[in-house]
Amino acid sequence: MELNTLFDTKKFFLEVTMPQQVEYAEAVLKGGADCIKVRCNPNKDTESISGQIGSFEEEKPFFKELIQLAKDVPVGLLPGLRDFFLTEDECDEAKRMGFKYFVTSARFAPPYLFDSKLPVMIAAAYEDSDDQLLRGINLCPYVNSIELNIIARELMGTPLVYEDILRYYAVVKSTSKPVIGTAQRVMRPQDVKCFYELGCKGLMIGGTIFNDENGECTPEICYRVTSEFREAIDKL
Repeated sequence: MELNTLFDTKKFFLEVTMPQQVEYAEAVLKGGADCIKVRCNPNKDTESISGQIGSFEEEKPFFKELIQLAKDVPVGLLPGLRDFFLTEDECDEAKRMGFKYFVTSARFAPPYLFDSKLPVMIAAAYEDSDDQLLRGINLCPYVNSIELNIIARELMGTPLVYEDILRYYAVVKSTSKPVIGTAQRVMRPQDVKCFYELGCKGLMIGGTIFNDENGECTPEICYRVTSEFREAIDKL
């Protein structure tokens, strides 16, 4: 399935990112993920979010197994941040492997990423609230959709508040691009209703709500939480 098919056929979809091991991938697929996002080219930020992450070359065996395991579930790739990024040849290889989309910050993406012909989802962070940048993202024909990461780093992992909803709402109403919310705060499955009603097309969940009170994440937790959010979305 292509990413655009999700936008066209799902009223609200569930994107999941998880520790990059097969048992975790099996858990979120069983739990009902509509698409999966993985990472490569580690730096301090990606390691803290999803555990140890390798380079594109190091992660290729896992990526190939995941894409085969996922079957018709689209798999997207975050191809690096400020320290490292996929080369142009690696972008082409990622497409041949079966990745269906890229997720990247406009701050780090080289222009050649957009030559890959894969949909590019721009991850707009708290620092990217500049009106000109958001207007450029909205107008750019090469940007497929927007993933909103609007929570300041020091507030990540704290309870969701309605101020967040209002900030999402402001962006959704200012763009014609599909917007995907991100569970950077502690959320409950029933909170997906807020994101749906304000106009988001989906929600990305991951480490913030997969980690237990001890900061640990297991395949069992990933399955349970994904299933709970899947059930809440299916009730919309």
